[in-house]
Amino acid sequence: MNPTPVLKLALVDRCQLYVEYQTPLDGLSGYVLPLDTKIGNHEGSFHPGGNRFSFSARNIVLEQNILCAELKNSRGDWWYDQLEVIVNVSTDRTPVSFSVEFRRYDPNRLQGCYNIRLIDQRLLAAEFSGPNGKARDIYIDLKHYLGVKDGAFDSKGRDFSSSVQNAHMIGTTLCATHNDGHPISIALSRVLQFKNGSFSPLKVTKNEDLDYEVLTDLSDRRWLSNANPPPKLINYKQKRAWYLIANCLNSRGSYQESTIRLHDIVGPGDDEMFTFFSEKPIPEHARETRLENGILTASFDAGDDKWIQRSFDLAELVTNEGGALAK
Repeated sequence: MNPTPVLKLALVDRCQLYVEYQTPLDGLSGYVLPLDTKIGNHEGSFHPGGNRFSFSARNIVLEQNILCAELKNSRGDWWYDQLEVIVNVSTDRTPVSFSVEFRRYDPNRLQGCYNIRLIDQRLLAAEFSGPNGKARDIYIDLKHYLGVKDGAFDSKGRDFSSSVQNAHMIGTTLCATHNDGHPISIALSRVLQFKNGSFSPLKVTKNEDLDYEVLTDLSDRRWLSNANPPPKLINYKQKRAWYLIANCLNSRGSYQESTIRLHDIVGPGDDEMFTFFSEKPIPEHARETRLENGILTASFDAGDDKWIQRSFDLAELVTNEGGALAK
């Protein structure tokens, strides 16, 4: 079979592939292939050779020859996936032979990022060049989007760090040692993508759940010992999740990045702090969140359409222990 140029490839009626092509004998021809007879859905991923994928799919589009959709898994979660569509048409002097192949499509979804690193086996960080060419940092808590199952990384799971040791990045591949001693790895392009200046999980997530601001303490007070430059605080505005990040001096005399989630260092016994670090903030007061001289100030919902502003000295909550942030 000799391939011939396909003149048009389009998606019609949501899940039918229309192919327009031309051969020497027949001239211009068209063919419609019902994709539900060729593709299925297996736990949120395209399954070539299956069927009826569209019954549990949404936002189905064809981008050039790449089929894209959000697919539902058995737990009701939606996952973004892509499939390459390859069309072959014969040009022999015989009845036209027509075939369509479907191949897994795993592009480098993290293209545009650099200095990709994992901080304390949970917080994925990277840099990219912003509109003005200035480097900008992006973050995501990888524990929410990656797990371990049957001795291997599971792109559909959660809380991977409890099952591995020595997790680290080599390029865009996450490598680690499983708790039973064998090495495991996964290409992070199977888990998330770099999109519109941020990390975007392939598991479809509300945009507001990924919305965060970076607060940098530029004051002269050195409230965290052996940390340089000043610490940053990642504030997820809608989820009320706080991650303190600092370059901490370790016992070898070098600096290493470390992070701690503030919710993890307070407990229900500390009622005021626990509420402060747990309650969802009122969006219109999110702008009042600030970090100055090691003092974190923010507001939280007190009920009955009221809000309360609180301040805490992080120097009383966090310290540097040998290169790692600790309570």
